[in-house]
Amino acid sequence: MISPAQRQQRNGRDCTAEGKTQPLMTKVRSDRIVLMKKRGSVLNTVLASLVATLVVCIVAGTVYAFVSGRAQPGVSLRKSDPEPEQILRSRGSAAGVYPGIGEIRAATADDPPVPVVVTPYFEYPADDTALYEEIVQKSRKIRSIIVSFFGAKTRQELIDQGEVRLKAELLEEINAEFVLGTLHAIYFEEFMFFE
Repeated sequence: MISPAQRQQRNGRDCTAEGKTQPLMTKVRSDRIVLMKKRGSVLNTVLASLVATLVVCIVAGTVYAFVSGRAQPGVSLRKSDPEPEQILRSRGSAAGVYPGIGEIRAATADDPPVPVVVTPYFEYPADDTALYEEIVQKSRKIRSIIVSFFGAKTRQELIDQGEVRLKAELLEEINAEFVLGTLHAIYFEEFMFFE
């Protein structure tokens, strides 16, 4: 006849002094867990070393670029045009500003087309109410001219032309539509390409 202690040993259990049972497999499992923890800590150490090396390379490259003079932050950023309020203050009562065209989205002639966003506003003689009314009346036509203007050129052509010449050419096309007067200047609150 088999005693209860022997029966528990056959079932893979070992009796403790307090009469509680504990699996024999616990030691094997705990050895595996310790081994997996060691492997995990080695993997974590390797990954941490790779991340640290990457961060050091990025920082060193950035410092080198600035020290060597190759980094030129802000070179490709455009200089912002004066705000409409600034124009009114600087010109006094002689100038009026029409910002009613709003944001215009157009596509360049590139293949595939590059989206361009422009928010123009115009300077005109403040005492010329007939011209102001014509601007308001033809605002849809002005928007159409601007969309066509940017749609006829590639991104590189627009960049090569430069913002000053681009504005002069665009202003000439817009002024060709007016009968009662001409705009003095065009400004861009926003002018950017999306890639």
